[in-house]
Amino acid sequence: EDGIRDVERSRGLGDVYKRQQYACQNVLTPLDELTEQVGIKKEDYIPVLWEAGIYQGKRYGLPLDCFPRFLFYNKRLFREAGLNPNLPETEMLQWAVIKPWLEKLTQDKDGDGKIDQWGFGWENHRRSYITILWQMGGRLLSRDLKKAVFDSPEGIAALQLMVDTIYKDKIAVEIGVDENDMLRLGKVAVTSNQITNLASFIGIKGLELGSSPFPLFGKEKAIFGVGHNLIIPKQRMSQKKKEATMVWIKWLMENTFEYAKVGQVPANLKVIQDPRFKEELPHQYVAASQWQYFRIPPRSPHIREVFFSALVPGIEKALVRELSPSEALKEAANKANRILKE
Repeated sequence: EDGIRDVERSRGLGDVYKRQQYACQNVLTPLDELTEQVGIKKEDYIPVLWEAGIYQGKRYGLPLDCFPRFLFYNKRLFREAGLNPNLPETEMLQWAVIKPWLEKLTQDKDGDGKIDQWGFGWENHRRSYITILWQMGGRLLSRDLKKAVFDSPEGIAALQLMVDTIYKDKIAVEIGVDENDMLRLGKVAVTSNQITNLASFIGIKGLELGSSPFPLFGKEKAIFGVGHNLIIPKQRMSQKKKEATMVWIKWLMENTFEYAKVGQVPANLKVIQDPRFKEELPHQYVAASQWQYFRIPPRSPHIREVFFSALVPGIEKALVRELSPSEALKEAANKANRILKE
C-alpha cells in the first residue's frame, strides 16, 4: 500500500531511483505490449534512457527527459581574467586543461587575504562524484548488484580529487554554500551543474551565462544522466483507457521541444537533433551533446537507499574533512552492504 501511495503522489513520473523500487513492489503496469501497440520505437530515444525503463526483463517506464552533469559558467569573469570566454560546446575538455583557468579565476579582489571570487563550485557534489568515479573506471555496485564497490581505489581517487580542489588547490568553494547563488552573484566563475537550474540564471545582471560539457577527469567518457520516466500505476483501468493513456504518452514523448525550454534535455533523439534545438536552446543543446556518454545508477531496487543513506553522507563527511576519503567511503560501503543484504 505504501508503494501504491508513493506512485500516486509521483503523478505518473518516476526517477531512476524510485522506478526500480516501484517495479520491485509490483505497483507498476508493464508497458511492453502497450508500447508496441502505439508504435513507440527504441531507435528514437537515447539508448541508456530507453534501457533504464526495464526491470528484470519487463518495461515499466518510458523516457521523457534527462538532466546530465555539465558546466554553467560566467563569460564575463573569464574575460576579466584575460581568458577566452567561449568554452567548447560539444568537446569534453581534460580537467588538466581547465584547472589552470580555475586557478586564475580564483581571486582575492580587495587584497584582504581572503578569496572573494572562486574558480569552481561543486553544485550537486554527489552526482559530480559519481560522474568522476565512472570516468576513472570505478563502479557503484558489483555487477551482480550485491555489494557496494565505490570504496575502490578509483572511488577514493575521485573523492580525493574533489577534496583537494577545496583544501589543497583552493580553487573550489567549500560545500554548504549555494553554488548557484554564488554563480549568480559573480562569486564563482564555473559550476558543475544541470540544465534544470537554467531558469534561475536567466536575466541576472552581470551574469553572461555560458555552458560547456562536463570535464574529463579520467580515461572513460561518462556523464551522470538521470531523468524522468513516464509510468502507469497498477489500478483498475480498462484496456481501452490504458491504450488511450499510451496514445497521450506517445504524443508527449514526441513533442518535448516546448517542454525543453523550461530547462530539460528531452530523451527523444529526433528532438535534440533537430536544427532548431541548437539554434533556439543553446544551453540544452550543450547538455544534450553528451548523450552518447550518459550513464545511470545500477538498476537495483535498493539503489535509492544506498545512495541517500550511505553514499551521500560518506561523500559529505569527506568534503567537510570529518573523515578522509578512504575512511568515509569504507564506512559508507559497509552501511550500503547492510542495506543490500536486507
